[in-house]
Amino acid sequence: MVSTDEVIARAVSLGCELGTHYSEPALFFNERHILSPDRVPGAFSIRLDWEDHDTWLSDQPEVVYKVPHFETWPYVLVRQDAVSIEQLELLLSQAIRVAKKPTKRRML
Repeated sequence: MVSTDEVIARAVSLGCELGTHYSEPALFFNERHILSPDRVPGAFSIRLDWEDHDTWLSDQPEVVYKVPHFETWPYVLVRQDAVSIEQLELLLSQAIRVAKKPTKRRML
């Protein structure tokens, strides 16, 4: 089990910054939202690429899950009472890797 404070501390130690997203506490890397602590009681949301997203959902359903609100977004909810420190660090590194990718701009 990891606490919300531990999630935030680990993310900050990897270069994330604490801010707000829709008036709620959130973590950013390169000014891109990657994580919202306490998104639902006992869980945090984290943004992954679609491949990692699908792998976590199929291989670790006891650790991550989805709710209808996130169906069209590559976010998963992470159960804080089920995630290990090693899994947390892997999730954070995957989220940071996504945030490091250049943003694709739509042409009008």
